[in-house]
Amino acid sequence: SPYIVIRPARESFVVRRMGDRFRVEGPRVERWVAEVDMEDPSQVVDLQRRLARAGVERRLTEAGARRGHEVVIGGTTFEFLPGVGPGEDAGEGRRR
Repeated sequence: SPYIVIRPARESFVVRRMGDRFRVEGPRVERWVAEVDMEDPSQVVDLQRRLARAGVERRLTEAGARRGHEVVIGGTTFEFLPGVGPGEDAGEGRRR
């Protein structure tokens, strides 16, 4: 009889530490960052939620990233601000 095998999705990105900076590489996360208007705080918060759901925030923390470290995704550099949610100002100091 036919059956379906369900496998957990593999994380489609890698986190590399480069001194005090961290680089996140992967086509999906790089596309998400490229599509966001970084001048729009609501889009930045939505992006952070999406990255957190994908496990990026967790993997950065596991790699040693702490609040204030620089994180590079694609051509954009961010200040690592774990846990920023609605009502917090994600727009200030987020992108360089």
